[in-house]
Amino acid sequence: MKKTKNNKLRNIIILILIGVLGLLSGLYGARMEFGKNLYAFIQGLENWLFENSYALFLIGTVGLSLLTWALYVIGKGQVQKQLKEDAEIIDDNLLGLALAINSTIIVLGVVFFINHFRYILANDIGLGPVVGVLLVYFGTMIISLAFPKLSLEFMKTYNPEIYDDVYDLDFQKKYVDSVDEREKLEIYKAGYRAFKAMLSLVLFFLFLAVIILLNTNGSILYTIVLAIIIIVGIVAYTLEAMKK
Repeated sequence: MKKTKNNKLRNIIILILIGVLGLLSGLYGARMEFGKNLYAFIQGLENWLFENSYALFLIGTVGLSLLTWALYVIGKGQVQKQLKEDAEIIDDNLLGLALAINSTIIVLGVVFFINHFRYILANDIGLGPVVGVLLVYFGTMIISLAFPKLSLEFMKTYNPEIYDDVYDLDFQKKYVDSVDEREKLEIYKAGYRAFKAMLSLVLFFLFLAVIILLNTNGSILYTIVLAIIIIVGIVAYTLEAMKK
């Protein structure tokens, strides 16, 4: 009887071990398959970005620029209406949104311009389209660089204390110093939310980079760069938070 019980226990242990090995094998196989599928998806996405480079370039420059100005005109009209009505609190969120989108134009404009320029070089396109793309790019960049100055000059009409010299290299610090305590608190909250969002996003990309690295012969450089970004962000935030 005792021998039968020992045999049952041994069989149960063997079955558990087989199950664990099967689970580990399945996870390893799934990871390999996931990594390959992820790499294939990224390759497909890169090809799509390359083939649609001109449309993306126009959206990232002209499209966002038009959206920025539309928000600015609507937001300015709302603020002027509130000023006429002597509103106690001025709602200028649309102007802030316009400034935020305008900032993305400068970044996306550079990325999509380089992407489309690669397409031009690869397909030996004539001089005319190249000149047109250059004119659109530099024209949009000049307008985007001038937009913050225009917006802050208008904001200064109802908030004369704010610092509006956007071309000052120390603009961010001087602007924060020029606003009242309530606005400073909102700026600090926004900065913390931006830090958390960026950290989560970079951690996600680091996870994807590690998966791809383990399943392909890709370079480890991208993984190291993402890791450095995370480390620098955490260390800078920690040191700033520990200041007395």
